[in-house]
Amino acid sequence: MHTNKKQEILQQLAEARLSHAKWLRRAKHLIEGLPVKDGMIPIDPTDCAFGQWFYKDAVRYKNVLSFAKHIEKIGSLHVALHDVYLHIYKIYFVDARRSRFMSTILASQYKSPSKSQQELTQHYFIELQKISNELNKELETLEKLVLSLDKQYFELMAS
Repeated sequence: MHTNKKQEILQQLAEARLSHAKWLRRAKHLIEGLPVKDGMIPIDPTDCAFGQWFYKDAVRYKNVLSFAKHIEKIGSLHVALHDVYLHIYKIYFVDARRSRFMSTILASQYKSPSKSQQELTQHYFIELQKISNELNKELETLEKLVLSLDKQYFELMAS
């Protein structure tokens, strides 16, 4: 049963990585001019699938000594991603002055960026990719840590 806890955490990590990859791919699609609607790429870190996993499940492991620094780093990288994406969002959507926390309440309209704005979004996307690579490294490190732990560790963790 406790081995299932280990498998559950590993499954959550795999799903988190996948949801993050989808989010990043949608941001890339927006920059490439492919159709992306406001809301498909959540602005707020708690609105995306990765953030929902992080703030619901991952933070529960923050009090596990060997996980703490990785959880902290993953959280700060995740917020940094959304902060950079907000710059891109402001270029592509009309109602960009609104608070990112109101993103689910107000709908925005897509606008075509100028050439210089498109170039700027390329720079922002490069920054997104750098942060994403760091995030993926942290997730990989956490996954390796979970894999390295034996059954007794999860028995203690579950109690």
